[in-house]
Amino acid sequence: MEKPSAASAGGNNDNRGKRTPVEVPCGCRFDPTDEELMVYLRNKIMGGRDDLPDYISTADVFGTSPNQLPFDRCEYSAGKKWFFYTVGQNDDVFTGDGYWTPTSEEAICIDGQVDGYKKEFIYYCGTEHPGNRTNWYIHQFRLNPDVYGASAVGNVDYKISSVVACMVFRKEVVVQSNRRKRKRKRKN
Repeated sequence: MEKPSAASAGGNNDNRGKRTPVEVPCGCRFDPTDEELMVYLRNKIMGGRDDLPDYISTADVFGTSPNQLPFDRCEYSAGKKWFFYTVGQNDDVFTGDGYWTPTSEEAICIDGQVDGYKKEFIYYCGTEHPGNRTNWYIHQFRLNPDVYGASAVGNVDYKISSVVACMVFRKEVVVQSNRRKRKRKRKN
C-alpha cells in the first residue's frame, strides 16, 4: 500500500483545487467542540450527513511549519484556531526547520462509547532533539477503528486509519512574576 498523502484526505475542494464556497450567516464562525469535530470527521470518512456543511479544508499539516500553513483557506474558523483534514501521525514529524512531537492522547466518548481519540502535538524549532519549544499546538482527532470497522463501502478502513481532523492553534504565553509573596505578621 502506498504512503497516504494530504491529498488523499480529500477536502471540500472541487476538481480544480479551489474550495467550494459554503454559506455562513453573518457573525457565525466554525468553532466546534471535540465531540462536534468527531461528527465532522466521521461524516468526512463515512458520509451519510448531507446537512453538514464542509467547513474544513485539506492541508499537509504535519509536513509544514506552522508559519507556512495555509490559514487563508480557513475562512470559517474563529481566528485563533484553524481546522484541517490531513494524514494522521503517531511519531515525531520533521518539517525542515523544526518538528511536531506528540505529548498526550485522550479518548473522546460520545453516547457512552469511545468514538475516537485526540492526540496533542507541540512544535519545536530546530532539527535535532531537543529543539526550542514553541507555543504552536495541534490537536489531532481520529476515529476509533474498533467502533468504525470495514463494514462500509470502498476504502473506508484505509481512511479510518489515515485521515484525521486537526485543530491548529497557538497558546498565549503567560508571563509569571518571579516576586515572592511575603507574609505579613499581624499585630494584635
